[in-house]
Amino acid sequence: MRKFLIISLIFIISSCALTIKEIKNNPAKYNTKKVTISGNVIRFIDIPFTLIRIYELYDNTDTIFIVSSKSKNYQKNDKVNFEGKIYFLDKNSLSSILDLILKSISEFLLSNKLTSNDDKTLETSKIIFDMLIKFIGDNLGIIMIEE
Repeated sequence: MRKFLIISLIFIISSCALTIKEIKNNPAKYNTKKVTISGNVIRFIDIPFTLIRIYELYDNTDTIFIVSSKSKNYQKNDKVNFEGKIYFLDKNSLSSILDLILKSISEFLLSNKLTSNDDKTLETSKIIFDMLIKFIGDNLGIIMIEE
């Protein structure tokens, strides 16, 4: 009987896992909420001159982009769990996030004397930014920032 209860409890817990589709179907409910998502890494991109890596995660229901530090170093097809906050991006919040990324890249380039010209730094930052936008494409509605 005890074994049956333990197996039942494990089944109930695992069947209640939050899916990416649930998050995307209820953005207002999950916006700024801390959640845990499990899935497989489809692809990732390292943001040059930063410690940021963006993963695209798939959980058999949908995909989501996760902004993370590079310290975990997950690879394509890895089964992973991420814990973090969900953010629904509108034009204002997206602009703020992109400004922070551009500022981070510019500060890195200048502090490491990889460029001495602010115009050149801005140009390099914009190229990196364009690369990021091409990677993410039209999926900029909802992201998760790992904590």
